[in-house]
Amino acid sequence: MRLSKFWRDDRVLGAILLAAFSLGLLYNFTILPGLAPDEPRHFAYVRLLWEEHRFPFLLPNGSEYRGAHSLHPPLYYLLLLPFYGALHFLPEAAIYHGLRLISSLLCVLSLPLIYDVARGADGNQSETDQNRKLWTARLTCALIALVPIFGMTSGSVNNDSASVLAVALFLWLLSRLKPEITLRDAAWLGLIFGLGTLCKATVALCDGAALLAFLWARYGIRSSLFWRAFLPSFFVAVMVMLPWYARNFALYGKFSPIESGFSSPALPDPSQGILVMMMHPNFPTLFGYANWGIFTSLWSQKDWIPESVRTAVYLGFVALVIVGALGHLKLRRADLSKESADAAARALRFSLYAALLLNWAACGAMALFVHWGWAEGGRYLVAAFAALAFFCARGWNALVPPKIAFGALSTLFLALNGVCIFWLLSYLNPTFGPK
Repeated sequence: MRLSKFWRDDRVLGAILLAAFSLGLLYNFTILPGLAPDEPRHFAYVRLLWEEHRFPFLLPNGSEYRGAHSLHPPLYYLLLLPFYGALHFLPEAAIYHGLRLISSLLCVLSLPLIYDVARGADGNQSETDQNRKLWTARLTCALIALVPIFGMTSGSVNNDSASVLAVALFLWLLSRLKPEITLRDAAWLGLIFGLGTLCKATVALCDGAALLAFLWARYGIRSSLFWRAFLPSFFVAVMVMLPWYARNFALYGKFSPIESGFSSPALPDPSQGILVMMMHPNFPTLFGYANWGIFTSLWSQKDWIPESVRTAVYLGFVALVIVGALGHLKLRRADLSKESADAAARALRFSLYAALLLNWAACGAMALFVHWGWAEGGRYLVAAFAALAFFCARGWNALVPPKIAFGALSTLFLALNGVCIFWLLSYLNPTFGPK
């Protein structure tokens, strides 16, 4: 199915895209300008580019020049630059809302790509299973579009929106590969890999893991096809991203200026080494807390859910994943997955899950060894959320009639968005907004 035919061929997908854009608009005008996570720093990055034509950097005292986010590469902010220029004469709040629309567009554009990826990852099933396969793709997109963290990403100024589209495009390219990968195919993969990493560094983790997992599962590491695809892709990606990270190395002596030393006080100081921290008796408990925090914040900002219902909502997320896992067990027992019969689908599933798992592991390592704030950094995994959405959608559709699963889960997530927006309007905005 070509992207140009999506609307005509699947009106359900069209409705999902409309819902995603509408939620982005709703969050755009519900979240007060500058109150989305790190939004003033992202906004200051674009303003610095416009006013001084220079990239952000750290001052000798460790602070960011003019408050502009110094950790991130420039591609997303360069994309926003002409829109900032067109709006710069307006009040600052209006500029925020205008730039947020670009985030909405980037996020919505990722959904048809993920739809196609989900169809490919579900495998070539018999005709009787095509309906389930179609609804798996629809439910995957619906779970992404309706999860509150996606709405926040869509409705704020942040480079996560660009990383969502970059990873979706890379996965889509993997899904379109022919068995005999050409040099041109590899170059395209490398180009999108490199450009994605110039949107956000974590894209390198997602795309790198996805590429290796796909090629390994499809061809095996000893195959010449593996290396014929991997080496040119990696070379092109490095050439694309090299200027920015070489600039960082020249300025800071390392590829990223992020500093360690803000891990949990319940662990030894990071200067004593990772092994000492891991051997500490508090480490297993904090390891559990960090992963639980990442899991819960992957769906929504923690403080967007009223504390009185937070535990129930989190248990609902757990139940969603458990049912998905049970559905996958049923697929295997019924031999519906037929992994050996469709190597491309199997490889694509591996690439989806590898992207999420490596990104998750990196987030956990950052929380435990660098900055404990990452323990609620599930939003940093939003670019790889498609893997979890696909896992849940495929499993649910194996246990529950697909239309019922789609309707029930879509309704529940729409209700959760309603709870988040109510809490923003009734508590967060009055409490933390301008007095």
